[in-house]
Amino acid sequence: MLAGATIAVLALMNQTQKPAASAVGNTEEVEEEHEQALIQAYYDYMFELQKNPFTGELTFADVYAGRMEVLEKQAASTRGGLLEWEFMGPNNVGGRTRSILIDPTNPSRMYAGSVSGGVFITDNGGLSWYPSPGTETMENINISSMARTANGDIYIGTGEDFLVGIPPFDGTSSETHRFTGNGMYKSTDGCQTFTQLSATEPTPGVLGTSSGVDWAYVYRIATNSSDANLVVAGHNGGLQYSTDGGASWTFCTNTTSGEMDLSPAIEVVFDAEGRLHAIYGNRYYRSVSAADPFTLELTGEGLPTSSIGRVVLAVAPSNSNYVYAYVANSARQMQGIYRSTDGGATFGVISPEASDLFNPPGDQGNYNLCIAVNPADENRVYVGGQIDSWTWKSSTGAWTPMSNSGYPEYFAKYIHADHHTIVFHPTNPDIMYFGTDGGISRTTNARADYPDFGTLNKGYSTYQAHGVSIGFNGEAMAGSQDNGTQYVNFLGNSDLEALKVLGGDGGRGEISKIRPEYLIASFVDFSGGSSNGGALRRSVNGGSTMGSFFDPNIDGGTDPDGLPDGGGEFVAAYTMWENWDLYETFSALLTDDSVEYPAGSGIYYFTGDVVNYEGRDIEMTRSGINESRFVLGSGANV
Repeated sequence: MLAGATIAVLALMNQTQKPAASAVGNTEEVEEEHEQALIQAYYDYMFELQKNPFTGELTFADVYAGRMEVLEKQAASTRGGLLEWEFMGPNNVGGRTRSILIDPTNPSRMYAGSVSGGVFITDNGGLSWYPSPGTETMENINISSMARTANGDIYIGTGEDFLVGIPPFDGTSSETHRFTGNGMYKSTDGCQTFTQLSATEPTPGVLGTSSGVDWAYVYRIATNSSDANLVVAGHNGGLQYSTDGGASWTFCTNTTSGEMDLSPAIEVVFDAEGRLHAIYGNRYYRSVSAADPFTLELTGEGLPTSSIGRVVLAVAPSNSNYVYAYVANSARQMQGIYRSTDGGATFGVISPEASDLFNPPGDQGNYNLCIAVNPADENRVYVGGQIDSWTWKSSTGAWTPMSNSGYPEYFAKYIHADHHTIVFHPTNPDIMYFGTDGGISRTTNARADYPDFGTLNKGYSTYQAHGVSIGFNGEAMAGSQDNGTQYVNFLGNSDLEALKVLGGDGGRGEISKIRPEYLIASFVDFSGGSSNGGALRRSVNGGSTMGSFFDPNIDGGTDPDGLPDGGGEFVAAYTMWENWDLYETFSALLTDDSVEYPAGSGIYYFTGDVVNYEGRDIEMTRSGINESRFVLGSGANV
């Protein structure tokens, strides 16, 4: 059944929507394949560095053995006590957020779980945040999920497994870079302190084996408002429940195959009647009854049964008969959005097929996929994805775009890219929060046709830095996951506020110690603007503008013969070499400095190409190459 499969389009809303794979031309397909090859080459390299040298594998057992060794050495060392760490910023940029929890007794108090920063707390509805004191005692701060019981106890799940295009962690290949967790933690004092639930602590197993470890990734936690001791967790080892506050756990069962202990349970939610809804092994299950919530049946007629990549669920708080399923296929694109009006027995599709205009998850459906139902209206649903978010009303049958990450951050239709969770205020159905790769966004008019949003990241210091450079006067610059390169230069509204000098997924950067206005930054280019997957940029004005680091002829797009090479631009590790004696000439070396190479070493160079830098022409000449050394001369010649 197709219900309401129409789209209402704002003129500007979808300009940056990435096309569906079925509509991508041959050139873009080649670029995508090349980008994936570059990513895979990096994973292969890191795997060779990190694998167990005796087994040739990197398994869960190896990861946990290494983690415990580090913790034991830290506990035995006295040197760490001499170090005092101080936060350097940025205090205005948030990081990847997969969980938001609101205290129903005091909605101004909220908790947010970041994959790279632990638990943060706000006491003013998100206007400002501070880190939970208890986070410092947690052995793992890769927060994936949170839930609160009726008495105020808070459960925290760790480990992130929703990554783009990566198969399960089996230890035998380089595709083993997930953020492995450490089971579950519990707080009974509003996240001031945490206790690890020992029954959920992963067991490393035998070194070198490729078997999985239960509780390495806790995908979802669900609680029942009527029982403070009841908690359910979906993790990589199956679906389990506890009736004693997390002290012991039992596997749920299903009427088809018995214990649900063979496949990941990536989604679990209670409805208002006390019935459990879950995604186990990428299939939809629900409790046979509210009186027996831990016996589930395979149901959901009308939902897809094959080529499924990921499924997320939402049950209407106002009417438990309304269940929504948002499905990404095995190619990570939208397979469909479905609705049930009979409590999950049958589903009908309410979305059109994926197209250039409507494909919310883009090609990252296993990574960015979330859905929620308005608590006051079971017929109003909201979905998030890669670039834009959408809303649907059954009264019109139309899908309407709400936001787009291509807009400036101060624009009312902006939400950062890559959406992971949507949460409503417990008493006000007009207040809705998004957790994204860029932190937290909020609207206060969620039931409007076109809601307005604002970013709430003040103090939410969960920025995932990939590398840090320090300036001569204490400035700091770092590239990050999906938040570009941020520069703390002490010129913002506060000393720790950062200036974004480069976008995308940032890499290493450098700040000149001689001329601090000179910056070097790098990023991975997945936008389609580059066919070689990466770029190095520089600024001569403190990050106000960034330009190409290389002349187009020598930026990695061509081999020395001038022909395209298909290789990456400058994406390897690098550093800046400066000489204090001759900075006014913009040269990094004195004329008599040299770097020796063994005789017979091969050196790539261009002849006849002229590079203009700061008004000076620099030309490579064959006479500048000597048998065993590379000579830098003066007079604008090299």
